[in-house]
Amino acid sequence: MPRTLIVSDVHANAAALDAVLAAEPDRESVVFLGDAVDNGPHPDAVCDRLRELNLAAGVRGNHDRTVLDAVSSRDSRGSAGDDPFAEWQEWTGERLSPENREFLASLDSTATLTLGCRTLRLHHGDFPAPDGREETWRTRVTPDEDPAPFETVAARYDEDVILHGHSHFPFVATVAGTTFVNPGSVGLQRPGWPADEARYAVVEDGAFDLRSVAYDPGPVAADSRELNSPFVDLWEPPSATVSD
Repeated sequence: MPRTLIVSDVHANAAALDAVLAAEPDRESVVFLGDAVDNGPHPDAVCDRLRELNLAAGVRGNHDRTVLDAVSSRDSRGSAGDDPFAEWQEWTGERLSPENREFLASLDSTATLTLGCRTLRLHHGDFPAPDGREETWRTRVTPDEDPAPFETVAARYDEDVILHGHSHFPFVATVAGTTFVNPGSVGLQRPGWPADEARYAVVEDGAFDLRSVAYDPGPVAADSRELNSPFVDLWEPPSATVSD
């Protein structure tokens, strides 16, 4: 089985993605689990890098979808008004080259990937709620906290390995006979976690290894401040608290 790098939730943080790619020079292929853009200051650069990798497989995340929708909506309704987050999503979409908009739009919500003799299911992790459970359905959890959503998802797919991101919480766990792998976030860590670590996973010979690499988030914060981003506090020095 080839050595495969698994990345997710880059959130327009090119410095973090570059650190991960530099840490894994022996990779034979790369899998992307969504959320290339939004929140961060480098949407076009991140998409350029992902396209240049000739991904083995990839899926679109909820933030990728929101950014594409924001641009389409603006064409029909005008300005985002006073909503700084909607305004930032529009800014993000407008900074994407036509090629990178097409790249994000080309990604499906789910896909499969064959490694060796094993087929894996890919999804960003914002799994659709079952009928009748829309109000209580949660996906930003871990199997240790609440296995019920994972049992439901396991029954939904034929594959016995599901790669996903979305929660930014790295783990490998088997629930209801299905192994769930979340590599964590490359570019945006969970509240209270060090902002100077980029998280990812590697799979080789059937084994999943969760990893992280240190990088300097200072330039990301500086770029965000220069752009007057509403998310500027996400990349403060490592001792600061960040939010996703």
